Amino acid sequence: MAAKIRWSDNAREDYKNVVDYLLLEWNEEIALRFIEVVEHKIQHIKAHPFTGLRSRGDPEIRSVSITKHNRLYYKITKNLLEIVNIFDTRRHPDKNIYG
Repeated sequence: MAAKIRWSDNAREDYKNVVDYLLLEWNEEIALRFIEVVEHKIQHIKAHPFTGLRSRGDPEIRSVSITKHNRLYYKITKNLLEIVNIFDTRRHPDKNIYG
């Protein structure tokens, strides 16, 4: 089980962009629900780090679905869960470096 969580700069920016979009185009309730789902997924990954699908681009990277439009990509080391990317699945797959 990873003891610490670290967000890459890229993942932090992706997360912020999704939340900002939800606040702008939907409402605060939807944005808060997204935040709760992400937090729940991260806690689940901490408890069960190898449940995510392995990335074709990098076998050390795994991913889980957050919503039908977003996947969270992460890397596990002995004491660290690193969130490396949040990818909008509606984008062209070639733009996903971990896909």
